[in-house]
Amino acid sequence: MFAVDGPGMALEHICSAPIFANVLAMASIPAVPSARHAESCLMLSECGVLALVSAESVGDRTQLRLAEQSRVATDGEGRSSPRLLRKLAVDPLARAAAAVSWLEYIEITLLGQNRGAGSRLSGRRQHIQVGGAICDAAFLAPSQSETQRILLVAAVMDGQQQSVCLHLYETWAHAACDTSTLVAKLPLPFDMAMPVHLVPLPAFPEHFMLLTENEAVLVSALQVLSGDIHLHRQQLPRPDGGDCDLVRSFCVAGTMPIVNSAADEDYHRLRAPLRSPRSGQHVPASPVQPRLAREAQKVYISMQSGVLLRACVAPRPFIALEQIAPVEATRLALGDVMLFLGHHAAHPGSPAGSDAPLAHDHLFISGDCTDNVIVHVTAPSTNDTCHDEPVERMGGGGAEQAPVAPTMRLRSVLADHSPAVDCVLQQDAMYMTYRRAPHGAVQQIQFGHATWLGGVLVEAVGDDSRPTTSPVTRAWSLELHRPTEVDDALRAPCMTDPISCVVLQHAGTNMPVFEDVDGGWRVHEGLREVVAERHLVFAGCCGRDAHGGNTILCVFSDGADVVSLAAHDWRVAQSRCLVAAPVTHAITHGACAVAATGGGWAAVAVQPAKGVSPQETASAKQPRATLRVFRASRDGDGADGEGVLSVDIEHDVSCLRAFPVGGYIFVVVGTYEPGVRVYRVNTESEPASMELFPIDQRLRHAGDASDAFGHDVEIDGAASSAGLYPKAAVSDVYLLVSPDQSFVLAGLRSGLLAWAAV
Repeated sequence: MFAVDGPGMALEHICSAPIFANVLAMASIPAVPSARHAESCLMLSECGVLALVSAESVGDRTQLRLAEQSRVATDGEGRSSPRLLRKLAVDPLARAAAAVSWLEYIEITLLGQNRGAGSRLSGRRQHIQVGGAICDAAFLAPSQSETQRILLVAAVMDGQQQSVCLHLYETWAHAACDTSTLVAKLPLPFDMAMPVHLVPLPAFPEHFMLLTENEAVLVSALQVLSGDIHLHRQQLPRPDGGDCDLVRSFCVAGTMPIVNSAADEDYHRLRAPLRSPRSGQHVPASPVQPRLAREAQKVYISMQSGVLLRACVAPRPFIALEQIAPVEATRLALGDVMLFLGHHAAHPGSPAGSDAPLAHDHLFISGDCTDNVIVHVTAPSTNDTCHDEPVERMGGGGAEQAPVAPTMRLRSVLADHSPAVDCVLQQDAMYMTYRRAPHGAVQQIQFGHATWLGGVLVEAVGDDSRPTTSPVTRAWSLELHRPTEVDDALRAPCMTDPISCVVLQHAGTNMPVFEDVDGGWRVHEGLREVVAERHLVFAGCCGRDAHGGNTILCVFSDGADVVSLAAHDWRVAQSRCLVAAPVTHAITHGACAVAATGGGWAAVAVQPAKGVSPQETASAKQPRATLRVFRASRDGDGADGEGVLSVDIEHDVSCLRAFPVGGYIFVVVGTYEPGVRVYRVNTESEPASMELFPIDQRLRHAGDASDAFGHDVEIDGAASSAGLYPKAAVSDVYLLVSPDQSFVLAGLRSGLLAWAAV
């Protein structure tokens, strides 16, 4: 859960709680102005459970509490077997919520108010059989004189009439009956494409925007009642080439209506989230507010092509479209399907009739390409949001298209909480976080170029004469030290100035780059000569050599090398081989850690090469994988690469990490079994020794405290869950160390986080 923090436009993480179900939809419940209670929201799971969750303040902390829950019966006969649930809609005045299925059925749950405790599930339900497939459904904002009337509009593919119709349903907040009334149907014109979104317009009672694959249509409840098919239609801009890359029906990815911020102060928080039918993501809307007759409603529309539009809607009728972000501005930063997390209304106390110019719209957006990254978008409000005459700034039908103005500003406000560096890969770009980035900002690596999400070009990586055109596939962060001064007594440079270095892996080469003193990025030529032409598996810092220079462990598929950077000139690199892989095997994973004594240790996983079948390995009585641990740098005694410790593993290795704890090095191995093994290396003994460290014999689901997974199996003292999570390999492991109790965390590819006590 996140909150917008005052005028500084900061998005702050409030709290989180585990939800042990696949959450299908979420919707915030609008707060009643006269009531004082905690914020609350509704969650609908795929198994049909409708849960009411409240966020309560306890001291200086905010915690989530499951207040109520009920089961949605989408078969219309009271049974608890949900059928193809798809979205959750909430009335703008917090009077009702609707669970919408894909086929034929809508269940409306009336909401009540507890004294001092906020909303509650009243237990009164109403069932709607629509007689066709449901494209979308939404509650409409009521007029001020009819606060007890609830209107629900649905776009339905009518199987009997072979057409798409708008269904208008009516019920009442204190109705005793268990059904809603179908008051009208409006068949849509035959030349109109499939509806995708129904966007209620909070500024205009009983009005909504119908979005199809290529049009924005303004509709009122009065038109549905009267059968008026003369609707105001506005063409949406089409991408170059005519069609979207995906299905034409889903060119509109998400919508978000925003009411101008110059009105009533009590209604500035987000209300009634909508749902994108393609992405399954949730986009919030704004509450009902009294509006001036001449004031317009703004709706943000995100297209799958990457275009971000702002529509100015007025019931005159008129729709003006403005492109505030072109494809080039959003494709790399947000992805083609954007999730509107929220917005901040500026100047909440200004009077409704004020002539002061409107401030910027502040949106917080996440996308399918960013993964755990939230971007702050600032879009200036135009002075022509409402005109006496319609003005078409974009659209089809020969309308004049306004030039694209660079009015959108992107700023990363919340990045992945990785301890040092984390990479998010996509088709042609990569996002990564690292320690020296301000505010945990995210850098984007695109075609060998490092670019801030704010749109500031840092510098092209690589020589201008030899541009790098292949996408970045992996990256490793190195924390090096630059010599800053010379010690007169030792006549040696002091390595006190830390620098950031990143090794980027392209399709055919590896490129190490570092941040120079001027803030720009340069290629480390010495390290590039070592890693450029080999298949790199891992790169990491492994301490200092005897002269104080940086040492880097570079693990390749055919062997592991240690690279020493000269103390007098850290740009000069020398490498030597530590271990080599057998001819029929390859190194697939690597890790390193620096012991308390200062010596670096390395761990590699050696497995049969891709051309060797498992049957050949089994017939030769060879293990599926071998873990090798060895010293990677000098610690005063012994030579580098001496004393390789080996252990056989009967399953394929999926991930490998090493952690220094006290005088030991703990090596954590994840397998495709799935399973987790922890090995403890005693670095202070002579010779060094390695043993399988005993851990709790069960791999539990994170958040489970009732030992519900006690049937997990034990394999040679290692935590395993083959019976519980079949086909769910361990994708990453981490060792969480505390003074009292330590834990091994394992991220499974099924999406679960498991843990075991150490």
